[in-house]
Amino acid sequence: MDYFKKQQLRELAILNGTLREESPSPSPHLSPSVSPFNSTGMKRAKTGR
Repeated sequence: MDYFKKQQLRELAILNGTLREESPSPSPHLSPSVSPFNSTGMKRAKTGR
């Protein structure tokens, strides 16, 4: 469980950093060209699928 949590946090940090670097807008669905994996990941988390 610890390893999984660490990986999740690390991924979130990377995604957030990439989002900040790629586009100033914090909304991932507004800039899907940044990364399809990022968009689907965020959407999945929001929809709960």
